[in-house]
Amino acid sequence: MHIRRVTVGIVFLFIWAITVIPGAAAPDVPAPLQKMHPLIGHDIEDQNGKDTGRINDIVIDAVTGDIAYVVVALGGVAGVGEKLFAIPWHILQQPVNTDMVRLKLTAEQLKSAPSFNTDSWPDMEERHWTDAVHAYYGAPPVLGKRIPAQTTQEGRVEHVPHRFLRATYVLRSTVVSPRNQRLGEIKDVVMDTSAGQVSYVVLAFGGVIGLGEKLFAIPWHDLQQAEGLGTFTLDVDTDTLQAASGFDKDHWPKTARSIKQ
Repeated sequence: MHIRRVTVGIVFLFIWAITVIPGAAAPDVPAPLQKMHPLIGHDIEDQNGKDTGRINDIVIDAVTGDIAYVVVALGGVAGVGEKLFAIPWHILQQPVNTDMVRLKLTAEQLKSAPSFNTDSWPDMEERHWTDAVHAYYGAPPVLGKRIPAQTTQEGRVEHVPHRFLRATYVLRSTVVSPRNQRLGEIKDVVMDTSAGQVSYVVLAFGGVIGLGEKLFAIPWHDLQQAEGLGTFTLDVDTDTLQAASGFDKDHWPKTARSIKQ
């Protein structure tokens, strides 16, 4: 009886590791691709190999699919009192992987960079903030036109999409159809580290607590922001996903495949 309880406990822990710990059972995607989920909270080094904080978030440009910023947290205790720094993507040294993430600057240079508090994120579309950050790192600004508001046929404004999206929001988002059918959740975002751009978004469809689900590699621009944070729409229905073939969780693809209707 004792052995049976131990065996059941081991099986439970194994299932928990697969479904709760990001990347615990999934192999790495082929280089130069990188899963975004394991990078959140990852330690980061300066150019001299000195520990320089951790990755608090990654900011995606919704218009282009580019990785706009890596947000590094520095100082504080257990997340309290720490400062955040939005660092342009090119300041990270290549390649980026889950074993080493390094900046192209020293820890002292980072401490002198423009920063903000965890509870007061800046408006990343605000020109003065953007100019100050990019001038410090010697990078050209990434701002272009704002995303136009989505309107109904009657001309009523439905909502204004966000230009810059935090990965921590995207990675826990729900995907629905245009008819509001629930299609699944975003399991991960895979980026091309050489291009600094989202390669595809992984949609998990069906299954129970991660078991039996189908995975689809969706092109970034196939997803549309729904009203509010945490929801995207994809122009398919559940029948289409039931009939479509996903990818093997042990063999992540190199490219996305559109399944829009």
